Amino acid sequence: MNIPDASSGRSRGTSFGVIAAILGGLICYSFHLNQYIRIGQACFPLDDAWIHLTLAQNLARHGSFTYFPGAAPTAGSTSPLFTLLEAAGFLITSWGHATALFWCMGSYMASLWIFHRLAERFAGTWPKWATFATLLFLLDGRLAWSARSGMETTLFILLLLICLLLSMKNTLRYCFLAGLACGATFWTRPEALAMAGLILIRIVITRDGGVPLWKRIVGFAVPHALLLAGYAALNLKLGGHVLPNSFYAKGVFYQGFSRLEYLKDVFLFFLRPHILPFLPFFILECVRTLGRLLKGRLGIRGIACLFPIALIAAHTWRIPLLFERGRYIQPAIPFVMLGGWTGLLEMIQRLTTGPAWVKNAAYAIVAVTVMASLFMLKRSSFNTRRIAGISFTAM
Repeated sequence: MNIPDASSGRSRGTSFGVIAAILGGLICYSFHLNQYIRIGQACFPLDDAWIHLTLAQNLARHGSFTYFPGAAPTAGSTSPLFTLLEAAGFLITSWGHATALFWCMGSYMASLWIFHRLAERFAGTWPKWATFATLLFLLDGRLAWSARSGMETTLFILLLLICLLLSMKNTLRYCFLAGLACGATFWTRPEALAMAGLILIRIVITRDGGVPLWKRIVGFAVPHALLLAGYAALNLKLGGHVLPNSFYAKGVFYQGFSRLEYLKDVFLFFLRPHILPFLPFFILECVRTLGRLLKGRLGIRGIACLFPIALIAAHTWRIPLLFERGRYIQPAIPFVMLGGWTGLLEMIQRLTTGPAWVKNAAYAIVAVTVMASLFMLKRSSFNTRRIAGISFTAM
C-alpha cells in the first residue's frame, strides 16, 4: 500500500506550520540579539552579504547595478532577485542589516510554513506525523544559520518549496503558477533549472484528461521562458553575458578542484546525526522514484527525492566546493528530510497491513527512529561557542 500522492490531497491544517514559523523567527532573533550583546554591533558571518547590500544600496540611491557610485555597471550578483528585494528595502530604511535580515528571516519563516504543508501532504493518511518532520527543519542549525547570513539561501529554499507545492496539480492554472515560480527561483539562483526540469518532466508524463498536454506545457513554459529571457537580458546589459560574471569566474576558478573530494564532502555533509536515521529511507524512496519514473510516473514526492541529486550533480560539474556551512547545497536539506520521512512512513504503512506483531514492530521502528533523531539532534544543531558572536551553529 502506497501513501497517497500529495497531488490530489488537501491540506489537513497547518497550525503547527504557523507555530514553527514563529519559533523559527524567535530562534533567529535570539541569535542576533546574543551576537549584538556579545560584540556590541550587528554583523554577518559572511562578507558576501555586503556584496548584495552594496549593489542594492547603489541601485536604490543611484539607479545602477554598481559597487561604487559612478562606477561601471556590473553583473556581479548571481541572485539579482535578492538584490532587487534588498534595494526595495533601502527605499524604506537606510539600515542595510535590517533589510537583509528581513528577507532572510522572513523567507526562513515562510519556508517552515510551506514545508509543514508539504509534509502533511506527503504523510498521506498520517498527517500528524508531519509535525516531527517540521521539527527537523526547525532545529537544523545550518538552516537557521542561513537565515542570519544575509544571503539568498533561505529565499531560494522558500521559492523551491513553493515550486514543489504548485506542481501538485496538473491543471492549467497550476502549471502557469509553477512556471512563474520556477522563473522567479532562477532569478535567485541558476541551479533552479534543476527544479524546473523535474516539474516539466512531471507535466509531460502525467496523463490528465481534463487539459491537453500541449496547453499544460505552454502554460508552464511561457512564463518560465519570459522570466529567463528577462534574466538573460539584464545580465547582457550589465556584463555582456547571459549569466552573471561571477558565474563564469567561479566556474573557471573551481574547475581544477577534485570532484571526488567534493562528493566525499557532500556525503559527510548529509551524515549529520539527526538526519542519519532517515538517510536509508531517503535512498530507498529515491530507488522507488526511479522505478516509478521508468513506468512513466512522477509525483511531487519523486521530485522532492530527485532534486537533491540534481542539485549536487550541478555543483559537482560547475562549482565542486561546499563553501561555508555547505550553503550552496543547503537547499537540498529540506528535500532530503521530506524524502526520508516519506520513505519511512511508506514502509511503516506497508508493514501495518500485516499481522499484529508486524504492526508492533513497525511502530517500534518509528519510535526508535524518532528518538534516535531527537537524541542526535541535541549534538548536531546549535552550538553558540564555535565563534562568539559570528558563528552560532555547528558545522
